[in-house]
Amino acid sequence: MIAHQHGRNYPAAVQLLADLSVLADRQGTSEAFTKRYHALRSQHPTKRALHRLLDAADL
Repeated sequence: MIAHQHGRNYPAAVQLLADLSVLADRQGTSEAFTKRYHALRSQHPTKRALHRLLDAADL
């Protein structure tokens, strides 16, 4: 969803990440989620629209 050039999939991707964050918290794997989340942000530094959505989601 995020790898594509178009940002129309970003809201769905951010919602999925939010859901995964909740699941990771429930399963006690928040640290692993956080590590992957930060890696994802680092892999897409130029996608400002994505970063704005991620910041708004407060993940």
